[in-house]
Amino acid sequence: MSTRNRTAATIAAMTAACVTGCSSSQSSPDVVKPQVVVVDRSTHSLTSGSLLAIDGTYGAGCTQRSGAWSIAIQPGATLDNPALSVVRNNTGCVLTLTGLVADALYTGTPSIAMTDAYQTSASAFASGGGAVAFYANAKLDSLGFATDFVVTVLFSDNSSRATGGNTATATTSQSSATSQQVQAPNYTIDASSIAVATDNANIVQTATGLAQLTDGTATGEAYVVDLGTLPLSPTYAEVDAAYLAGTAVAITGADPSIDAASFDLVGLDLSTPQVRTVIVSHTESGVRSYELLVVTFNAFGP
Repeated sequence: MSTRNRTAATIAAMTAACVTGCSSSQSSPDVVKPQVVVVDRSTHSLTSGSLLAIDGTYGAGCTQRSGAWSIAIQPGATLDNPALSVVRNNTGCVLTLTGLVADALYTGTPSIAMTDAYQTSASAFASGGGAVAFYANAKLDSLGFATDFVVTVLFSDNSSRATGGNTATATTSQSSATSQQVQAPNYTIDASSIAVATDNANIVQTATGLAQLTDGTATGEAYVVDLGTLPLSPTYAEVDAAYLAGTAVAITGADPSIDAASFDLVGLDLSTPQVRTVIVSHTESGVRSYELLVVTFNAFGP
């Protein structure tokens, strides 16, 4: 073979080898994707509407991922950001939940850097810098990202109340639930043992006795007696604020009782009905639920 022919053959062989072994293209990483579990144990719907999606951000340790992500909770929900995914086995990736989408985007304060356990305290969620609409907590089922993973969101919302009419000497009321998706307490209350004495002008002179709570299927850890500050149909934020403004009394043992003095009745004019609300709280992973037990004190009829 001539030198010219040998050179051409060598070039052809090198070209063929490069076609099969010299590619500069990069393969796509193997990724895992999330599933979502929303913990919802309430008997009432969200006042802000159903949760539609989750918004969050990637941490610096997330391989080939940065910026914001979203997860659909409801099928077909419109996402604010690209769908969340994590490179398989990227154990250094930290996912932070920044917001929950319902009828609007509710931003969490503080944001939740998700681990495989709930944070010690829940985050408050509000829309557009407004009042707290609900509380939420979140966790991952695993930090290894070896397979598709689960994001669990525990959230709270919605307060409702029932009212009952009462005379000045016999008090009855009905229980009301629920304030949030964490299971609310469901005590009943009997205030018939509270004796209220008024003068001729319907001013309370004395109030003695006990209001008796009876355990339901769900109990609480503490209560606050609201002294008439709550509106007729309070929002979750209003109930939460009233609870935090009061002095919480720990509940110990079954069927707790509340002394008449806790209702602060002495000196009140019962010519106008006076409302007292027992706010019973139950806390799960930093997310509080409330039951409202409403007592209305009225003057004697003519």
